[in-house]
Amino acid sequence: MKKVFLKASFIIFLSNILCYFFGYLKEALIVKNFGASYLTDAWYVVFNIPNFIFKFSFFGALGASFVPVFIDYIKKNKEKEAWEIASTTINFLFLAVSIITVLCIIFSKYLIFIFAPGFDKNTFLTASKLLKIAIISLPFITIVGFLESIYRLYFKYSLTAFSQLINATVFIISLSSLIFLFKIFATSLSLVISYLFSFLFLIYILFKNYRSLYTFKISFSHPAFRQIFKLMLPLIGAELIGKGISTVDGIFASFLDKGSITTLSLANRLINSPTILIATTLNTTIFPIFANLTADSDRKEFQETFNFSFKISLILISFVIVVFILFSNQIVKILFERGNFSHQFSLMTSKIILILSPVLIAYSIRPIFTSICYSFKMNWLLFRFELLGFILNIILDYVLMRFFGVFGIALATTIVVSVMVIYLFLKLKNRFLFETKSITIFLIKIILSTILTLIFCYCFFKLLKIETFNLIKLAFYIFVTFLVYIFSLLFLKIEEAKKIWNLILTKKLR
Repeated sequence: MKKVFLKASFIIFLSNILCYFFGYLKEALIVKNFGASYLTDAWYVVFNIPNFIFKFSFFGALGASFVPVFIDYIKKNKEKEAWEIASTTINFLFLAVSIITVLCIIFSKYLIFIFAPGFDKNTFLTASKLLKIAIISLPFITIVGFLESIYRLYFKYSLTAFSQLINATVFIISLSSLIFLFKIFATSLSLVISYLFSFLFLIYILFKNYRSLYTFKISFSHPAFRQIFKLMLPLIGAELIGKGISTVDGIFASFLDKGSITTLSLANRLINSPTILIATTLNTTIFPIFANLTADSDRKEFQETFNFSFKISLILISFVIVVFILFSNQIVKILFERGNFSHQFSLMTSKIILILSPVLIAYSIRPIFTSICYSFKMNWLLFRFELLGFILNIILDYVLMRFFGVFGIALATTIVVSVMVIYLFLKLKNRFLFETKSITIFLIKIILSTILTLIFCYCFFKLLKIETFNLIKLAFYIFVTFLVYIFSLLFLKIEEAKKIWNLILTKKLR
């Protein structure tokens, strides 16, 4: 199973790198043309609404509850029954979400008022028009996410990776082609077009490989749906509240100066990019593996997979934190400071990144814990986990924003996510008896290696008296930082670091 994990992680990692590159081009193109203005504030609020509505309308919970039930039937050699359940779910999702999409178009102004009550008239009207276009992507987003989860259960990671590449590529091509004609509205049009292409690709795969199993019926008479709906109940709240945390940030930021939502969104996207590359890669890979191991009742392999993914994730993400602390200002400047995106907004974004960088540790391991909860059907624990974060986030956003503005919102996120992950770890530790001693020793070594790398690199780069940066120089300094970090890990005798080093030298794990 570890070989499957590594191979799948590699495929998804490469895909995510390419998707991140296209995502950067998208953000750079938007802020270059529109800066950090009311137009971009409107877009970044609208961009999150289709996904939030997907979670809000319980369909996200339906998909997550479906996975362990589907894999149970596959393991029992009842693939036809499994696809009867899947067919009903797919057909119902598309029909129901299409109806909700029409309602969202009709009531778009009310939705914008809910998500950004602090917007002025111009921003409000622009956001409302953007939403009427962007929300058309909702049925495609829903089915794309659902089909990708099914294909991953068959370990067809290359298909899902290609689907995401289609989405990212089509988005940037559409945006580049339409932005001069439709201005800011090209963003919403590109969102719809990109998900439509991913949808068509995955539907083609569905009919090519599973046509004999898929049907166009909708019937909830199968007893498996009772189990699915039972698992859904806590996840409806957990999905809604989890997505609501970032939404609350946007609501509070809408009362601040123009550009606050844009700089906060850009900082979050830069911070989340390594999470996508590392944590999301691991989570996407590990959930189907955990689900299969749970169905097989293989606890030993489960423990080994958890330990391996947990440690590798922290090793990689700690290096990213070092990079953001040392070079956040230069990264933002090189990526975005051009056109209408001024130096002032560049500095704001880099400061927010510094505040958010410690939260990467929590972001990197949270998906592993949530995958465990999904696999073992511990959905009520996830509900309590998200509820704790939601309440804390509202309180801290309100308090800290009054003193520190948009930086207070970023600080609230760092505190809230860290508290949430500690809470979830403690709860899971009691259930699965994680090796807390070895994990504690490992964490101490990782923290020490991070501190050593920061001190050495900061002093070294100060001696070099670096004044100007370009992409080549930045890449070189990041590479030097990486070497220092690896040697610090080896010096502290972290076994997983030796495996990474062997992978670099020999292109395989020994």
